[in-house]
Amino acid sequence: MRKVNEQIVDNANGDGSGVPDPGPGTPGADGIHFYPLDGSGEDAVGNNDATLRQGAVYGPGKTGEGLVLNGAGQYADAGAALLDTSKYYTAGAWVKLNKADGSFQTFVSQDGDRDSAFFLQYSGQDQRFAMSFPGIQALSPTKPNPGQWYHVTGVRDVVKGELRLYVDGQLVAAKSACTLDSSSTGTTVIGRAKFGGNQVDFLDGTIDEVHLHDRALTDAEVQALYESGR
Repeated sequence: MRKVNEQIVDNANGDGSGVPDPGPGTPGADGIHFYPLDGSGEDAVGNNDATLRQGAVYGPGKTGEGLVLNGAGQYADAGAALLDTSKYYTAGAWVKLNKADGSFQTFVSQDGDRDSAFFLQYSGQDQRFAMSFPGIQALSPTKPNPGQWYHVTGVRDVVKGELRLYVDGQLVAAKSACTLDSSSTGTTVIGRAKFGGNQVDFLDGTIDEVHLHDRALTDAEVQALYESGR
């Protein structure tokens, strides 16, 4: 677990209350970056197209095509830090696992110096979906089934000081995480994580419709995104 820092002070709103300013963020359901993954790594909202690494390919997805990964080094790289991970953000995607065993598999993350700033993932240790910081996890209550599509969304809410995890539009877990140093400037990636300076936790499965938001989506917004199928 990373050291406690002065994040709350750094994000203070300037009125003397010491309360973080949530800010409006960018409105809209598609967020600041959206990867439909329909046969390309095009960023349909922003300007950071993703590049496939290590032979990753496209195949049948949740909607149209998706990114098919073999769990052995394949992923997609956005080439930049797309989220300010010291603040509020949301990452979501449709995922289908080929296996649900003791291996960690990460869907979306952003590289830090040694570890990812966050991990939207399948936790092999717990055999559950998770929204994680190093040392802290918001865990789903049930084990996912291989071969089944799930919509998985992770939220960092600076105002409430928590991580939230949603599965198929429903809030399934929340964990206090207000004082962790979660800033990072490394690249945002789809299908892997970084831990101890190494690339790890490669996804063995298919991922589709990846959204990144610079705000903490509400319960209703996550539900609407799930119901939209994208």
